[in-house]
Amino acid sequence: SLNDFNAKFAERLGVPSVNWQEYYLGTIEPIIPMQELLEWTIQHYKAGLMTNTMPGFVSQMRRNKHLPDVQFDAIIDSSAVGAIKPEPEVYKIAQEHAGCQPEEILLIDDSRANLMAAERAGWKVLWFDDSRPEESAKRAREVLEPADGPEVMSEAQPAAEVVQNPSQAPSAQAQPVSPAPLPPAA
Repeated sequence: SLNDFNAKFAERLGVPSVNWQEYYLGTIEPIIPMQELLEWTIQHYKAGLMTNTMPGFVSQMRRNKHLPDVQFDAIIDSSAVGAIKPEPEVYKIAQEHAGCQPEEILLIDDSRANLMAAERAGWKVLWFDDSRPEESAKRAREVLEPADGPEVMSEAQPAAEVVQNPSQAPSAQAQPVSPAPLPPAA
């Protein structure tokens, strides 16, 4: 639980207490170019969120506007599904609930390990360099936007970005996109 984590973390730091959720949510900042990309993407594709977080973080991040105010088709929250990126199980859960083939899913992520695991699962991947968010968002949009301009897809023609939630979202078929190179190894 989060309380157990806080207690162990405080003990390890040698301090009386730690409130990781308060600290984390108080220090993160939204990545505006990614939010704008997501707002555009959601108009043309089905899109989801797959995140490694602790219980309650996603809902709090939505309330605090750390996540864009969009209707995700699904959310895969590691604390809810019991698997985290880059564990193969979380990609299986997401793909199963997306209802599409692995090559029809695009994962945009800032972690090489997460991207490599998705690629091993057969997914398309795109590295988001959060130190260059404008450039990364532009590259992602170029991958997602057809040369002749985007077409808004109907509910019957869903497309793609990250995942589907095991408990709620309908299945989606994604349009394949060209994969982008992984970030350089550290």
